[in-house]
Amino acid sequence: MARLNASNNAESVLTESVNDSNTSITVEDASVFPVAPFRISVNDEIMEVTEVSGNTMTVVRGLEDTNESSHASGSKVENRLTAGTYEELVSTDELDGVEQKVDAHMADYVQFRNDIEQEISGARIDLINSVNNLVEM
Repeated sequence: MARLNASNNAESVLTESVNDSNTSITVEDASVFPVAPFRISVNDEIMEVTEVSGNTMTVVRGLEDTNESSHASGSKVENRLTAGTYEELVSTDELDGVEQKVDAHMADYVQFRNDIEQEISGARIDLINSVNNLVEM
């Protein structure tokens, strides 16, 4: 199951400036964002929100090869689909699990099909033998 949450069109603005080392930020309205954890973008920096209390978000800074930087009050804070969020949502472990289940069901199907084909073949032989016996009578 995916670890990160997301929300459509979730955005707010910083209510105060942050420097490049702050690990909490305050936004105008945090209620528009999903339940933590989720990723946000502020200018060119991507952060992960690990906790929300009121309008204050605890964040991990400078993710996905972005740099921790200062941001002015009023800067837009957005819950965007980032490459890292996509990778979290499309987990290869989950896909491998699905693939294994499909393979198992496919093996069951193939066995079932083979069993049915054998039964049909046996029924054909029985029918042919019955017809031949009738013809010989």
